[in-house]
Amino acid sequence: MAKARRSTESQEDGALFDRPGPILLKKEFPMTYRRAFKKAFWRFVLLVVVARAATSAESIWVQQIADEHLKFNLRLIFISLTVAAFIWWLARVIYYEIERRYYDYRVVGGNLYLSKGMFVKETGSFPLSRITDIYLHRGMGDYFWGLSSLHVSTPTATSGEFAFIHGLTTRNAVRLRRQLEQLIKEHDHHIENISGLMGNVAAIQGQKKSERAALKRKRKSIEDAN
Repeated sequence: MAKARRSTESQEDGALFDRPGPILLKKEFPMTYRRAFKKAFWRFVLLVVVARAATSAESIWVQQIADEHLKFNLRLIFISLTVAAFIWWLARVIYYEIERRYYDYRVVGGNLYLSKGMFVKETGSFPLSRITDIYLHRGMGDYFWGLSSLHVSTPTATSGEFAFIHGLTTRNAVRLRRQLEQLIKEHDHHIENISGLMGNVAAIQGQKKSERAALKRKRKSIEDAN
């Protein structure tokens, strides 16, 4: 089963590279919604604490108050705090979900193209030939949520600040790294073939030039002899 699975994944990688046009890595290895909930986790904890405190206050303290007007105001305060905590948590989730949807990563013309941002768009293009390292990072919280980040290193300082993809499942992160490594190998091999072809063309042109020069000298010697 393991050998069959590896064989299938290898065929998928080859088919991906052979597709015409841009290679849409995000479509093949998408980011997951789990990162939004991870980033909003502590707000969710606060929401639970506020809701629990409001429920406890209602059952232990508010019901014992005789003044109905005061009781109504206290209930309104507790409900407002709970709703505010919920909106605060939900806003965080929505923000990172929007960030996920507007993040893009693909390979275009031998370059790894990264784009993020909805209103302020940031883009970066990193040649495959200059990528020196691809590594995965997992923080303490990532283990709980099953997340990994993929980082790409190039000789430029920009890669450290921009060339990363957060919010991948561990499986997709591993598969994406494998795909990028394969694309880099294919790209380097393609460049070597082009360089070799150009060298062969130059050699052929040089040989033809030498043959024409030799033929010209031969004709001249024949004319001189006559």
